[in-house]
Amino acid sequence: MGVITDILTGVPLNAVLRERLVDKESYIAALETENAALKAKIAVLEAENADFRAKFQKIESNKAVHGDICPYCQQPKGKLFDIRPDEHFGVFGDKVRYYKCENCGKEYDERQRCQ
Repeated sequence: MGVITDILTGVPLNAVLRERLVDKESYIAALETENAALKAKIAVLEAENADFRAKFQKIESNKAVHGDICPYCQQPKGKLFDIRPDEHFGVFGDKVRYYKCENCGKEYDERQRCQ
């Protein structure tokens, strides 16, 4: 049985105490089994967390390098290739930034407000 039962073998115990002792030992064994399962689950979740952190870091580093998100494919691969003044107001209007996406190849523009 258990360590406590081995120690108390010589001491006369009534049936109720023996039954309670067996119940507690089985409860402890169940808790140890559950603890081991939870430790294994934590190890799996920590590994997944590390993978997600690495993927997130890669996405953030791509954003930092390129900075602009393509409106078509939603990837941070927009590369600035030209800046021109506004067609109507010239240098007194907004600046228009022209981008080309390195992921899907489409071109798009964005207006930058004058300050």
